[in-house]
Amino acid sequence: MAKPELHYHACTECKRRYPDACRTAKVNAVCSTCRSGRLSIHMVGIEPRPCCEENLRLARKDELKTYKLAGTGPWWICTTCARQYGYDVRIRND
Repeated sequence: MAKPELHYHACTECKRRYPDACRTAKVNAVCSTCRSGRLSIHMVGIEPRPCCEENLRLARKDELKTYKLAGTGPWWICTTCARQYGYDVRIRND
């Protein structure tokens, strides 16, 4: 088995980015916020900003490695603030 290393997944429920150190980085799971119902300290400050809606694009392969983005994807990245998302923030699910 591979040595656990910090990387990020997109929650299968809320689609937010969350940190993990699992051995199988190819599989997304449910984040601690969705499991517990309480906002995790890791989730604070990762919500989309106004610049994200205007400057979002699919993350490139090299960015997946740089930002340690794992799971099935696709990943989106803001070209202004570099925040990463497991969903397209321009599409509202309200």
